[in-house]
Amino acid sequence: MSDGVQPFALDKSGQALFEPFMGPVIRYLQQTAEEPAAPPYRPRWAIRVPVKSPRR
Repeated sequence: MSDGVQPFALDKSGQALFEPFMGPVIRYLQQTAEEPAAPPYRPRWAIRVPVKSPRR
């Protein structure tokens, strides 16, 4: 398993976040407004077409 960003994101003790690395990330996340996601696209024809069963 990779340590990923751990050497950069944590301080020397490994117990707290390293502010020079995480500070800009945290500020960006706090300033970014989350917009609601659009509903999934569903073509109308796909909903209206009846499903035919292969069984008789």
